[in-house]
Amino acid sequence: MAIFELRLPPPSAITLIVREGASFVPDRDTYLRAGDQLLLIATHHTRQAVEQRLRAVGRAGRLARWHGETGDPRCATTFHAPVGCRHAGLAPPRTRRCAAVA
Repeated sequence: MAIFELRLPPPSAITLIVREGASFVPDRDTYLRAGDQLLLIATHHTRQAVEQRLRAVGRAGRLARWHGETGDPRCATTFHAPVGCRHAGLAPPRTRRCAAVA
């Protein structure tokens, strides 16, 4: 997934990536890989939205919203499939239960 595909709320930004022990400054077209460590800059007001978006993308990929994944920290899901968390007011999960309501 490329950084621009994350659609992080402005004015947040990924300013540094550490990959396999080397660090570099990414551009909007840089693709993220499993195991990358990110340095993010976000305002106090956007921090929660940034964390939720990254959590959602980590769980369900770039189509996280389409799959109903909101990034709610109470819903510990890891399998990439259409899901829904009762905490977010969505339909019950189709492939597994939200760990917070199980």
